[in-house]
Amino acid sequence: MSIGQTVVQNETSSQLWLNILGIWVATFLYGVFCVLFGRCVSILINRMRQLERQGILLGATILLFALSSGQIVVLTINAAIMVGQSDLNPDQMLNASVLIYVSSCLCSDALLIYRCYVIWHESFYVVAAPLLLLVTATGFGYVQNLTYFRILSLITVFSVTFLIVLRIIWAARQRRTEISPLLRHKYAIACSTILESGVLYTVFVSVHFALFSVGSPIAPIMFSAVSQIVGIAPTLIFVRVGVEAKPASSVSTNV
Repeated sequence: MSIGQTVVQNETSSQLWLNILGIWVATFLYGVFCVLFGRCVSILINRMRQLERQGILLGATILLFALSSGQIVVLTINAAIMVGQSDLNPDQMLNASVLIYVSSCLCSDALLIYRCYVIWHESFYVVAAPLLLLVTATGFGYVQNLTYFRILSLITVFSVTFLIVLRIIWAARQRRTEISPLLRHKYAIACSTILESGVLYTVFVSVHFALFSVGSPIAPIMFSAVSQIVGIAPTLIFVRVGVEAKPASSVSTNV
C-alpha cells in the first residue's frame, strides 16, 4: 500500500469518526429538545385558553422541532454514505443540511422578532431594522454564503434580544411604585431567561463561525450542535417562563 493510499484511508477514517461524533452530539441535544418541546407544547396549549397569539407561537415551535428532526435524518444519511451504506450524493446531503439549518435560523429569528413586536405593543418601527437584517441574512443563507449569513444572523439576535430586555426593564421601571415584589420577580425571570437563551445561541454560533473560518476539522461537530441549539434556545424561553412564573402582564406573558 502506498503512502498516498494510507493518507487517504486515514483521512476517510477521521471524517467518519467526526461524522459519527457529530451525530452523537446532535442526537443528545435532540433528546433534550424532545423533552423541552413536549413541555413547551403543554404550556402553550394551556395558555391558549387565557392568552391570544399562542397559536402562532405553538406553530413556530412545532416547525422548529420538525426542522431539527429533519436535520437528524440528514446527518444519519450522511453517516450511512460515509460507510458505504447509501448511494446518495454527499454534496446533496450537505446542501440539504445547510438549507435546513438556514430555515431553522429563519424560524427562530422570526419568532424572536415577533416576540419583540408584541412586547413593544405591535410597533412596526421597532422591528423594521431587525426584519431587514433577517431578510438579508436569509438571502445569503439560501445562496449558501454562510459567512455573511452567520454575521447578520448574530447581529439580528443581539439587537432583538437587546430590544426585548430594554422594553421589559423600561416597563418595570415605569411601574416600580405599583408592582409587587412577586411581579418584579417575574420581570427578572423574563429578562434573565431571554438573556441566557440569547447568550446560549450566540456562543454556539460564534464558536462554530470561528472554527469554520480557520478550517478546523471539528467544525462539523459544532455545526451538528448548533443545528439543534437554534431550536432549543427559543423553546427554552417558553418552558422557563411557563414553569417559573405564571402570566402576569402583557410584557411578561408574551416572552
